[in-house]
Amino acid sequence: MSTDYTIEITPQEQYLHVTVQGVYNLTNLKRLLTDIYAACIDNNMNSVLVEDHLTGASLDIFELFDLIILYSRKALSLRVKFAYVDIGSKRNKTVKAFAEQFSHIKGIEVKTFSKIEEAEQWLITSMRNVPQE
Repeated sequence: MSTDYTIEITPQEQYLHVTVQGVYNLTNLKRLLTDIYAACIDNNMNSVLVEDHLTGASLDIFELFDLIILYSRKALSLRVKFAYVDIGSKRNKTVKAFAEQFSHIKGIEVKTFSKIEEAEQWLITSMRNVPQE
């Protein structure tokens, strides 16, 4: 299984802009979420716009379920809000809808978009600060 993966994280004034490229697979999604979590802590931010340029088919529902369970505690600890822009992908919309809905059930704010501008507007309209320890 290929794990080609590159990520660029650019702090904006109100959110982190994450651009990821490579192969869409479970390994790379775990890397992506780990990198985002670290960047949120390093930059004291909890709003994230993910610009997904990953290529490949959707994960199955069970893989996404496990991924959300695995990373939900970290996301909740920082109250991370994700705007997810799937650039040019033809991945299964039902699977994406499941991931968004199940994330909400776990208490994580995630919304998928087809345009970066819409995702950015959604993030900016409801900003929050990372809780201080």
